[in-house]
Amino acid sequence: MNLQQFALAAALLTAGNAFAQSVDFGRATQPSDAEAVDELIYYGEDMEFLGGYFEGDTVGDFTVYDFDGSPLNLYQTLENGKTTLLMSVSVSCPRATNGFLPGAEETGLYGALQQLINEHYDDFNWIMVYGIEAHPALGECPSNCPPGAYNDTTVVQHETYLYRRYAAGNLQNSPEHVFPFPIYADNPDNAVYNNFFQRPFGLCAVNCNGVVELRGDWAHTFIHAEYAALLALIEASPCADAPIDGGNDNEENPDGEVTSITTTEAANALRAWPNPAGETVRLSVPASFGSAVNIRVFDNYGRVVHDQTSAAGEHTLSLQNLAKGIFVVEITGNGKSERLRLVHR
Repeated sequence: MNLQQFALAAALLTAGNAFAQSVDFGRATQPSDAEAVDELIYYGEDMEFLGGYFEGDTVGDFTVYDFDGSPLNLYQTLENGKTTLLMSVSVSCPRATNGFLPGAEETGLYGALQQLINEHYDDFNWIMVYGIEAHPALGECPSNCPPGAYNDTTVVQHETYLYRRYAAGNLQNSPEHVFPFPIYADNPDNAVYNNFFQRPFGLCAVNCNGVVELRGDWAHTFIHAEYAALLALIEASPCADAPIDGGNDNEENPDGEVTSITTTEAANALRAWPNPAGETVRLSVPASFGSAVNIRVFDNYGRVVHDQTSAAGEHTLSLQNLAKGIFVVEITGNGKSERLRLVHR
């Protein structure tokens, strides 16, 4: 560890609530591709937690960007009242990538991760941040890890933000994996990685007030061991009664138009199967939606990838031209609107 790394590590060791509440790691705009990435902090042979946020700390804010430049702001995410689960990922970390392979739900440790996603997708905010490479073929290694060997490409430690942005984008669009959430690139100062994770597949659970509830070493093993504790955060949230998505849920305006997506009784009658789906999915639209039903499918960036108008009843949707991942199916008709989540594997 050089002097600069030692000084930064020492600063992280002393970081607590007072420090966290006044810190903003964000960027008003996406960093320049040419901006150099900071040197890595060496976290020891066993990647010990040398600092960052601990349970009970109030975290600082940050803004990160995906490949296309779409931002995500932590504090804005916390406003909906849900607990936020942050995970770090890296294409050169087998623990991170193996957890999102088709069939991962059938294995023990990764099965718990997939179960949490599939059964509690809507109960948490999920944020995936691409930090440093775990096992780069070239460049600094974050701990005692051996360098990686790759047949198709050379995975290098990020020298500039361009490397990191493309790494996040390529992993998001990997044909071999199913990532149900957008992947955001950490900023060039590695602040999100250094303060929330300090390992390539870490986990940090932050409640709606910005307080760290749980911090895990490796996301899949931590979720497997602490599954019940994570579920307890859903009910124990200090903002459990806060309105979700800005409130106004299930309320109608004076003109009788639904102002937000209903997720109660009618949603139980709206069905999609099989779910997870393969090349096609069957969709059953209740008769209460009427004879002119608009069916739209959104990807995890909010883009419309399918749009059709049909009558209520059963429909078959082709997913052959869609990337694998999480989609939202929106059904609108007869003055009402419902949504359901669809997993394409």
